[in-house]
Amino acid sequence: MYKKLGLQILLLSAASVSLDAKLISGGCCTAGEDIEKVQVRLAIESFQPDVHIKEQIQEDKDLRVKMKNLFFETDSPDANEAQKKVCQKAIDEYGAKKIALKTRDNYDIKALYFERPTAQVNIIYVTGYFHDLTPPKEWATNLAVLHSEKANILTFDWRGFGESSGTNNLLEKGAFGTNAYLDIFAVVDFIRSQNKLPIVLHGFCFGGSMILHAMIKAQEEGKKLADAVGFSSLSTSFQQLFDNAATAEDRWGYWFLLQSGLSKAIVEYQVSENGSPFDLKPIEMIKKMTVPCWFDHSTGDQFAKLENGIAVYKASTAPKMFTQIDFHRHVRAHTQMPFQYRLAYEKFLMDNGLIAKGTSAEVNANPEVTAAV
Repeated sequence: MYKKLGLQILLLSAASVSLDAKLISGGCCTAGEDIEKVQVRLAIESFQPDVHIKEQIQEDKDLRVKMKNLFFETDSPDANEAQKKVCQKAIDEYGAKKIALKTRDNYDIKALYFERPTAQVNIIYVTGYFHDLTPPKEWATNLAVLHSEKANILTFDWRGFGESSGTNNLLEKGAFGTNAYLDIFAVVDFIRSQNKLPIVLHGFCFGGSMILHAMIKAQEEGKKLADAVGFSSLSTSFQQLFDNAATAEDRWGYWFLLQSGLSKAIVEYQVSENGSPFDLKPIEMIKKMTVPCWFDHSTGDQFAKLENGIAVYKASTAPKMFTQIDFHRHVRAHTQMPFQYRLAYEKFLMDNGLIAKGTSAEVNANPEVTAAV
């Protein structure tokens, strides 16, 4: 049924058996060995009869329109102007507050904070990294529409990007590097000063790698940074992401830089004083996570390949959920089927005690179906 909807959900407990398939499709293996004794819980499959499917598709359309009102694409010709418009719209129409934070190493970090009186959880969105196209905080503002009632949302500009302090020039040593995990520390400290609600750190692409890095750094200091982590289009390593980009990139200038090896040399030079992204390997770092982990991935993602995301998921021993969307773009699964995505995400939050069960009208109206594979 949910094949028509395009959303595929697989939820495995930390105690479940290993997953040996290369591709997950609705809780079944379409290529690889069978999954034995695994409980697959399909939130979407509970939509009966067909009228609910029609209603859900309409909900997706309606929510997409609302989210598009706050959508910002970093590689558009008028990116700078579009960024300013989205930022102002977030403040004027959606109640966002512009926040200025200071990191331990004295960088000024600018953030947008969407505070909701009915929130039960805080979600901090951490954007990725790729040369000068790093998405600033405005890229993630539409997630405040997606989780409009149950979550406080915070997005921020990395050091060296957007409105935050620090340099970021193509042929100059910049402020950004793996040391920027302190930016995540700063936004978490701010959230903790505002409320005592659970915190979810959710990263897009390389943002997920930086979350893992920050979580491990916090562990080394004897601290708990977040109550759960989420990853959209996570790859096994930054090198793997870079290698995939060399074949997936469709802008000839960037394609040439990637194919020639100049791109890696430029990145290594830019981050030479602040820690190389190439040192981060989520396939190993994920093993140190003990908090619940959410993974979502598009079937046709050419930058972070689906099999890479599944490999990291398999390596995790924490409570976890993998959501696969039949879509062919990078880190935009939530924009394609937002209503279904929200259902799955809220189910993840409920199952791990981060929001109260029964508080989602959509999930509550459609009882959970549990099937053994």
